[in-house]
Amino acid sequence: MSSALTLHVPTFDGTNYQAWSTKIKAYLCSVDLWLIVIGTVTCPAAAGEAQNNWDNANQRGIGLIQLTMKDHVLHKVDQLVVATEPNAADCHSMTWWTQTRTEYGTISPFQIFDLIKQVLNFHLDGSKHPHPQLDALESIYANLVTNGVVLPAFFKSMTLLVCLPPSWETSIIQMVMAGGNVLDVTWMLTRTTIMWYWDAEQAKKAGHCNPSVHKLSVVKKYQGPPSFYSQATSPVGSSSQGKKKKQGSTGKGKKVKFGKVHFVTTTSGPAPVAHTIAHFMPQGVEQWLAVSDPVTSSFGQGPWPSFNNAIMMADHHQEKKTCLISSYYNLSLLF
Repeated sequence: MSSALTLHVPTFDGTNYQAWSTKIKAYLCSVDLWLIVIGTVTCPAAAGEAQNNWDNANQRGIGLIQLTMKDHVLHKVDQLVVATEPNAADCHSMTWWTQTRTEYGTISPFQIFDLIKQVLNFHLDGSKHPHPQLDALESIYANLVTNGVVLPAFFKSMTLLVCLPPSWETSIIQMVMAGGNVLDVTWMLTRTTIMWYWDAEQAKKAGHCNPSVHKLSVVKKYQGPPSFYSQATSPVGSSSQGKKKKQGSTGKGKKVKFGKVHFVTTTSGPAPVAHTIAHFMPQGVEQWLAVSDPVTSSFGQGPWPSFNNAIMMADHHQEKKTCLISSYYNLSLLF
């Protein structure tokens, strides 16, 4: 019990009555002693077990109140209680509660000044979530209200706007002041706007993920347009000592320029616009052959008809996907 008491109830030092009284009241309620402390449940008139139980509960209530007090506060309240009830045997927990409230329950101007000072010195930390920070500021306003000091809603909102980090001021102040009426600027509106701005900034930071593209360095560099005859094996007995046409040449010293041939893996983004043998997506092969600017060759439309024919033949024989990918790669090495 003592560990829970010290954990949840602050020590009463004579200056924090509002915070202490709220916590000790909650604790006394949790152990079924609050109604005895405030005098709702009185001591039974007839002697017996019921009276003994009440006496024990009353003494527990006094003990809990005393355990949460600083020594100088405990000594002061004890003197007030003795002056009210000289007979220690007749001491009631209600007397301890009443005398403590009478002596310390009325807040002094100095304490009001201290609370106002806390409000004026409050600043929002832009690197931390604003929710617990705003709750702390609201608790200060609640203490002021408890002690009869009610600040206008417009003043509370203006004070909160002054506490904003410099980078937040322009956006939040414009949204709060958009109504153009003083009565429209409230604490709840200002708080809600701050929370909305924080959530938007966090979502913006979380959304910064750029797509990446990775090229496979094992693909050989493009060496010119392919030729079916250069790929085919020369028949037996044929002459292979004839003039060889320079690879990539179209005759008369003219060369046809093509884009690069490459394999690409990507998680997002558009398909490559260069001449592509195979375009790989996370789901598999998206396309076999894509030519952004088809060139007419001796084999018809498109620079690599022999490659297309090989792919169509592989599909016709219902090759497995892994075999197809291997075929794409091996064929690409020929180019």
